[in-house]
Amino acid sequence: MKTMFVFGVLLGFFNHIFAQDLPYTEDFRIEDCQFSTRHTRGQTINPYFIMEPGWWIALEGQEEDDEGEIETVRVEITVLNEIRLVAGVMTRVIEEREWIDDELYEVSRNFYAICQATNDIYYFGEEVDFYEDGQIVNHDGAWLAGENGAEPGIIMPGTVLLGSRFMQEIAEEDEAMDRAEIVSIMEMEIGGQNFEDVILTLDSSALEPDEPGEEKYYAPGIGNVKDGEKELIDYGWKFFVPKRWQSHVTRMNHGFETQIRFVNRGDEAEMILTPYNAQGDSYEPVIQTIAAEATLKRNAQDLFGEVEVSHFSIEGSDECLVFAAYQASAGNRIEAVVAEQSQEMMQATYFEAAWSDAFFDGVALVHTGTEEAAVTVVQLDASGNRVGQASLSANLMPFQKLQFVLGDLLENQPGGKFVVHSTQPFTAIALRGTVPGLPFAVLWSNELVQFHTTPTSVPGE
Repeated sequence: MKTMFVFGVLLGFFNHIFAQDLPYTEDFRIEDCQFSTRHTRGQTINPYFIMEPGWWIALEGQEEDDEGEIETVRVEITVLNEIRLVAGVMTRVIEEREWIDDELYEVSRNFYAICQATNDIYYFGEEVDFYEDGQIVNHDGAWLAGENGAEPGIIMPGTVLLGSRFMQEIAEEDEAMDRAEIVSIMEMEIGGQNFEDVILTLDSSALEPDEPGEEKYYAPGIGNVKDGEKELIDYGWKFFVPKRWQSHVTRMNHGFETQIRFVNRGDEAEMILTPYNAQGDSYEPVIQTIAAEATLKRNAQDLFGEVEVSHFSIEGSDECLVFAAYQASAGNRIEAVVAEQSQEMMQATYFEAAWSDAFFDGVALVHTGTEEAAVTVVQLDASGNRVGQASLSANLMPFQKLQFVLGDLLENQPGGKFVVHSTQPFTAIALRGTVPGLPFAVLWSNELVQFHTTPTSVPGE
């Protein structure tokens, strides 16, 4: 293993020597990116830079200070369940805390987003607090894209190419011009654990081009495992934040029923369902075992008991999908089957809202962000002109649900579309059906025409 490590370092050294005259990329065609703050189902995961809220790593090592003294340095990196709007892009907040000899030295809040087309992780800036004796003394190194001429850089590319060079920070006025070069891919051992396909980058600053730079190592599935003399000592999930949802469970004894269906395409799986009420309060999680390559159907009331469940989050194998089937409680029934949702949207456009005395259009929306949200529904005619608008909530809180019927809010406008807009991420489903009491009962889901994962203006404004 040590031989492979030495070989990897030597290979990286020669790549670095031959690439010394190559420029660092700073034009990333960011205008072609649609950004998200976490990976969604169907999107390739960038394994070297984890963006899932709750992920945590700790590194520690002995380093020499400017006076030649040896000190113990510890760094903890946590992906927070927080988002921040920077330069018009919603970004994920990742916090880094650094201690020197057990005394807090630095806290930085870093802002990142994923380009869905390339899987590149973009760096949009950081807020920095330096400490002495427990007090903040300065904010050196802070910068934000969109301010003082600063632009986002790439912290980790979606495609790893040996010898590639790229700017991580482009904020010359703020004296933040960090850059990186991928110099090697190797195997290595840290603390008795072996890591394969480790990326070695050489990080430097364009403000100090003659300095040798610092080596950083990234392992797939973990992230930064070595930074200078600091090495990985612990990692894992510090907390769990829901990523997969079923946005709607029908209320008991209100004319409709919900059946939960599991479709397992892999090995035996234990799926954890955490139910919530409409106010965003969670109940005790329910664990359901599904056999390998099997399907399972459970009535929602049997699965969750007598508590009034509005929606639920899903944790478990990605090979096991969770559906909700809705149907009327009586009459000639045709059901609507809706797959689980993993998109975090800021705006969703659905096909025409056309209702009458016999049909209705309804939406169930779950707030998946971290701050209170203002939610609006806008009605468009066939030409895309706004013909109606209604405010749904000015202060929807995290994990709360909104459920509304369009006919209660807007005038009927066949041939158009309706758009749900929020100031915080959400997941949602739209259902169309016959009103209760008719001799036939039909439900189906309304197709999502378009969605945005970054903030946009309300249509028509």
